[in-house]
Amino acid sequence: MQIGSCWFDMASGQLSNQENDTSWKMPASEHAILSLLANHRGQVLSNAQLIAVLPVAESSLARLEEAIDRLRFFMGNNSASLIESIDDQGFLLHVKLTRSHRFLSGTPGRSITKQQYLILIAQLILLLLLLYSVFEPSTKFSLHKEQFIQHSNGEVAYYPVYHSHDQQVVMAPQFEHLVNQLHQCDRLDWDKLFCSWSDDNKVMSIGLKKDGSQGLMLKNVKAIAQGRGFEFVNKQWLVDMEICS
Repeated sequence: MQIGSCWFDMASGQLSNQENDTSWKMPASEHAILSLLANHRGQVLSNAQLIAVLPVAESSLARLEEAIDRLRFFMGNNSASLIESIDDQGFLLHVKLTRSHRFLSGTPGRSITKQQYLILIAQLILLLLLLYSVFEPSTKFSLHKEQFIQHSNGEVAYYPVYHSHDQQVVMAPQFEHLVNQLHQCDRLDWDKLFCSWSDDNKVMSIGLKKDGSQGLMLKNVKAIAQGRGFEFVNKQWLVDMEICS
C-alpha cells in the first residue's frame, strides 16, 4: 500500500521510504497502529481504538504517541502530515497530501510545523467567511447572522456555519450547547468565534480571531464527537483548549 512516499507491506510489517531508499521492519506496536489506520484510511480513529490494538504490555497513551512519532519520523517531512492528530483525541491517516502541504513541504529546506498548519487553516476559514460577506452567498453553506456573548472584558461575536439545511437541523442544538458553556466562562479573550462541522457531523472546528496590540491572532480547535455528540464540551474543556478562562 502506498502511503505518501512510503510503501507499506502490511503482511510483513515492513515500511519502505522510497525517497531515501530505506526500509524499516516495524515493531509490533507500530505495525498494529499503522495497519489499523490504513484499514480505516480517511476516517478518524480515537486514541482508545488505537490503544486497543497495542500489545497488552505496551497498552498506554504514551506508547501510542511514541509509535505515531516514530512512524512520522521514518516517513519524513513530506509524508508525515498524512497522519494527523485530531484535538489530542485521535488520529487520521489521510488518503493523500493536500495541495497546500505539498507546496509548503516540497520546497527544499522548508517544512511546516503543527502551529503554522493550524494558523494557515484558520486563515483560510476567515478568508472564506470574508469572501462570503463581500460576494453573493454560496448555496452550499449557511453563515448565520452574528450574535454576541457579553463578558466582563467585552463582547464576542459568534457565527455557526452549516453546510446544509439538514446539518443545521442536527447540529443547531449542539451549537446552542456550546454557546451555553461559553456563557459560563469568566473571560473570553477573542473578538470572533466561528464554528463548523464535517459533512458527517463527527468533527467540530472552532475558529477564533483576535486583533490585539501584538497584531492578528488566530486559533483553530478541533473536537471529535463522543457518544451523544459534543455534550462533553463544558467550561473546563473550553479552558483546557485555551478558548476561554
